[in-house]
Amino acid sequence: MNDHYTAARHPFWARPPKWLAAAAVTALVANTFVVAVVNYYIYWARARFIATHPDYVAQYPPTISRALSDPLIGEPFAFWISLSAGILFVGVCVVAGLSLLAARHLKDVSPATARTMAAAACTAIVLQIGASAGMVVLSQYRMGVDNDMHMVGSYLFFFSQGFVVLSGLLISTSILRNEEVHPVLHATALVHLPAARMRRTVGKISAVLALSYLVLFVVKDITLPLGNAAVYQAYVWTEPAVISSFLLFVSIFHLDLVMVLRRYRAAACAAPDATAAPADASLLRH
Repeated sequence: MNDHYTAARHPFWARPPKWLAAAAVTALVANTFVVAVVNYYIYWARARFIATHPDYVAQYPPTISRALSDPLIGEPFAFWISLSAGILFVGVCVVAGLSLLAARHLKDVSPATARTMAAAACTAIVLQIGASAGMVVLSQYRMGVDNDMHMVGSYLFFFSQGFVVLSGLLISTSILRNEEVHPVLHATALVHLPAARMRRTVGKISAVLALSYLVLFVVKDITLPLGNAAVYQAYVWTEPAVISSFLLFVSIFHLDLVMVLRRYRAAACAAPDATAAPADASLLRH
């Protein structure tokens, strides 16, 4: 199957509509903003706390949650993370929407792959509601303000966002296992296949990091024969690493979004000028 075949049978893909291009631009801006801002603030919070609380740091390496207990750190963190939460939901909805559109196009080629993609994309959208809500709760209810609500927000974010990544991993895996759908996806320019391979790798890394973080979260409170210092250090550093891996997974969708825009631009440039034909015809009559 090639571009000409797909375009002939499905005119939608010959020239993607303006709303799809606008959605792609929106997601590019949204996801870039979130990746930059969240990555900055999770590392800034710890670095700032270390610089301003040397007595505490001399005894314990600070977690992000502990760093937020300082209002001078927690308040700007809460503003930017809460803002990012809503923006991330928009970005995830758009990239999930690309999978839903692709699934519609694959239903006659591989119904099983289409069903998997559609189910995983819808699941990701629902889970992102929980993840974004968790981001707001954990940043607004900080340690020293409401410890219980902070933990609720943290659990809600980590588990929901983790399963969003797993949903995306499922989509990538189902696509890559079925080579029959590759020509269709290439022709429709909705899924960037090399990016899907990257997401499969990064998704697996994220899953390992998240599982390691859960294990360290439990083990750090168990008294070990050689002490818990190394375990606690690993726990503290795994926390931001997990978040960054989630963000990296989302950022790989930039390749898919850029591909959509390139298809739209190419189609727009190739479209005939509606006013050119009448003008040329009038010249021929003279």
